[in-house]
Amino acid sequence: MDRLHSLADELREVFSERGHAIDKALSRDVAFRRTKRPKSTLVRELVLTGVEGATTKLGLSCIPVVGGSCDVQDIVEGVDRRFRVLKAGIAPETGEYDIVASSDAILTVTEAEPDALFPTERWVLGYTVDDEGMLVDLFAAKVLGLSEDSVPRLVLGPVTELGLSGSRPTPTGGGFHPVDEDDLEGMDAGEVGEDEDGLASGA
Repeated sequence: MDRLHSLADELREVFSERGHAIDKALSRDVAFRRTKRPKSTLVRELVLTGVEGATTKLGLSCIPVVGGSCDVQDIVEGVDRRFRVLKAGIAPETGEYDIVASSDAILTVTEAEPDALFPTERWVLGYTVDDEGMLVDLFAAKVLGLSEDSVPRLVLGPVTELGLSGSRPTPTGGGFHPVDEDDLEGMDAGEVGEDEDGLASGA
């Protein structure tokens, strides 16, 4: 995970130097501040731009995927790990990372060659942001599957922290533990979109 730690350091540097441009862009017109979606989009694009630049420096591959995100490819101990870059929330019941998904499309590494030399694994390179749109946590975890909730979440394996802000307790377990709930508390339906990988994207 050494290169991922270095990638996280590069990404934090990008936000330190350029994160202020997000609020500057939003200040240009009141329409950009009607909902949180414009800020979320700008943060996501800055994350992806930072990841692309960092992978070039570190000798990692950054593979664009349908829906606008990307997979960071890292060969670790004979395994081709594909880290999907995704925004995460924090589950209030457990304090663990929470990534909503509406299908199992993410579980398939569609770009992998059938006769590839290394077996592939689906991982996530997750990030959280604060109310100001700045990075808080960066982490990596293997995707084990989907929860059986009415609003499915990714079930994650043990989490590797790539840098915590110290603004909240460290997650205690190995990923999301399913809970019974019928909707997303505190999130308006109009502020939740879905990309073509079947992953919900909150504003």
